[in-house]
Amino acid sequence: MWCTGVMARHSAVVSTVFTKQRSGLWSCTVVCVCAALSAFAAKTNAYVVDPAVSYYTQALRGAARSRPGVASSRGFLRLARIHYQAVLLRRRRDFARASQLYGRAIDLQSSGKLVCNEEVPNPVALACSSLNLALTEKARNRWHSARRVFQDGAEQVQQLIRREFHVWVDANHELRFDVAAEAGHIHYQLDQALKWLATLLTSWALLETAQGRSQIARRLVQRAASLDSTKAALMRWKMLSPADNNLGGKQVESRPEAIQSYRSERCFEGISA
Repeated sequence: MWCTGVMARHSAVVSTVFTKQRSGLWSCTVVCVCAALSAFAAKTNAYVVDPAVSYYTQALRGAARSRPGVASSRGFLRLARIHYQAVLLRRRRDFARASQLYGRAIDLQSSGKLVCNEEVPNPVALACSSLNLALTEKARNRWHSARRVFQDGAEQVQQLIRREFHVWVDANHELRFDVAAEAGHIHYQLDQALKWLATLLTSWALLETAQGRSQIARRLVQRAASLDSTKAALMRWKMLSPADNNLGGKQVESRPEAIQSYRSERCFEGISA
């Protein structure tokens, strides 16, 4: 009996110790699992990107500055969501509503109600919106409307570049500087703004060639090449040759086209001023 009692007490002690050890092991395991899940969640969140921001950043073609660990500004987020909604509408071929969204983005930027220069230069953002609106209007076969968007966009972008960077283009397609840019990031932002203006002009030139107006298109490409040297290769386009689009060496235009040609010439003067 005495032996049996001692063995029972010893078994109870061992069971208690084992239970405590097992409880401690489980606690440690739970803590480790929670920590691992938290780390995984944090890592996952770091790679979760707003699809609107991702699309808009790609649409800006490298002009948006990377700011790791810094939240996007309200202006950039709003523009990104407008552009993303518009491109989804374009994919569904709802071009009318897409045009409305791009038009809203342009109005917000032109009025100064929306700025996002922390991530991207304002002239670049305006050029991107203008380009997408013009291409959407072209997809609707609204050629005159697309031309007006290109004209207005080129003028407004050039005005923004002069206001923000004190740089303008003269009648000889040469850059003029009112003041010297000192900071390195200013040089980069200016370079991006000029490249986007050049892209806007070359896209406008494509529109003009489709309408048989090679002379205007050639001038647009010349202007673009003076802003972005990579556009110089476009001067070899066969469609820019006057012989390809003229009759008898003279370009024939209807009265509406002649009026648009006059407006284009005025636009060149406005860009150069």
